[in-house]
Amino acid sequence: MAAAPLIHPVTLIRDTPGYYRDEYHRLWMVLCLGFTSDHPIHNTPGAGITVTLWRVEECCKIPLSYYFPSVTCLPRMWQKYSYFSYSGTDSSFWIIEEHVRIDEVEQLVLQMEDQIGRSTHSVAKPMHPQ
Repeated sequence: MAAAPLIHPVTLIRDTPGYYRDEYHRLWMVLCLGFTSDHPIHNTPGAGITVTLWRVEECCKIPLSYYFPSVTCLPRMWQKYSYFSYSGTDSSFWIIEEHVRIDEVEQLVLQMEDQIGRSTHSVAKPMHPQ
């Protein structure tokens, strides 16, 4: 029997730095952020962020204060814009790169676009020690 298809969250609202909640109050943790070399955090023009989110149980929630400066570049909320995209409360536009289940973990990867229809390429940086 085939696995049930994954349904993208309609909204993801920041709960605490590095964590978001969807419309069903499920917890999503920022696992990894990827930045392009021309990201504004590097004091040069352009934008490019890839964020990997894992759906986790409440018991897995750990403080991410160490990573706080990095996660502040993410929007306070993502709202479903189309089947394949989200818009951020900061007017950013995000494409769903991947939404899969790996073993028991649901993973959602979003890629920020610098213009509608034009994604940027980034290098992933893990948010949590492995």
